[in-house]
Amino acid sequence: MPNVQQVFNEECHRISRKEVKAGVAPLSKTISDLRKQVVELRRLLKDALKRLDKVCPAEKVPEKTEDADADKKLRLTPARIQKVREKTGLTKPQFAKLLGVNYISIVNWESGKSKPRVEQQKKIAEVRGYGKRALKAAMTAKGVVPKESKAKVEKKPAAKTAAPASAAPEK
Repeated sequence: MPNVQQVFNEECHRISRKEVKAGVAPLSKTISDLRKQVVELRRLLKDALKRLDKVCPAEKVPEKTEDADADKKLRLTPARIQKVREKTGLTKPQFAKLLGVNYISIVNWESGKSKPRVEQQKKIAEVRGYGKRALKAAMTAKGVVPKESKAKVEKKPAAKTAAPASAAPEK
């Protein structure tokens, strides 16, 4: 004997799928028609722009600026961001201060959890192109103190103080 509840649930699912399909079919048709209209309108716009260009060639609209091309050429991966930071010899907090962002942003960029915005990408590209003097000047301007390299760090010998001999008082 079949389980009544299971049969009831299957019938409910079948009927609900049928109703949803009936409701979605006209919408799918409408979406398809709208997409065709968009394609046709784009074609008409392209033709109109060509005709306008023939009539008024002096008023040509600039297609792209150099900044738009530069943005597309800039490819920053997490590894490249980390490489730029390490090349400059900065820690994550120092690099963040130099770029004017939060330390957590650098951590997220280098781990691949997020991507820098266009403004930060431009700053990273700018820092990447710095020489030693320009980097030092930018760090000074932003108030970033560079970390000391291991070769320059001098270890100061610990001052040994002679501990007084513990003399137990005699009784």
